[in-house]
Amino acid sequence: MGPNRRAQDRERAAALAAEGAKRAEAERKAVADGRRPSIRRGLRAASVIIGAVLAVLIGIGGGQALVLAGCDAVNAGGFNGFFAASSITIGGFTVGDKLTFTLAAGGADWRLENGSGGTVAGPTGFSGVQSYTVPGVGNDTTLTQRITIFVPVQAMTVTATCVAAV
Repeated sequence: MGPNRRAQDRERAAALAAEGAKRAEAERKAVADGRRPSIRRGLRAASVIIGAVLAVLIGIGGGQALVLAGCDAVNAGGFNGFFAASSITIGGFTVGDKLTFTLAAGGADWRLENGSGGTVAGPTGFSGVQSYTVPGVGNDTTLTQRITIFVPVQAMTVTATCVAAV
């Protein structure tokens, strides 16, 4: 797969992630206005985000770019969205990658876990910023964002970014 094809795949994945983020924002506004979002719309938004992540992971399948799979997936919107309860796992992080999560809480608990299931950031049920730099211990080149509801019909909005290690 050539570099132009990879770039096109990443652009397509980014566009899909942006579309998912717009849907997530619409769902957040619906909840804020007192309207209850349907499960079907939530699943559709989640499928767009998961599809974008998969497109990024598949599109960068050659050689050196695979090293940045984790950060590329995060920056394509892999951890972003409006969640009531979820568990999203992204792999391929490199030692030194720095992740930043901006959280808007609304009755949910957020945490970041390593591949062994240990909590490496959080837990928090509050709005704010959480950061994590991958040290390469505890199987943390694979990370799971886990959100648990503790107030019915509430959720959390997450926006994540990743700066790849040099």
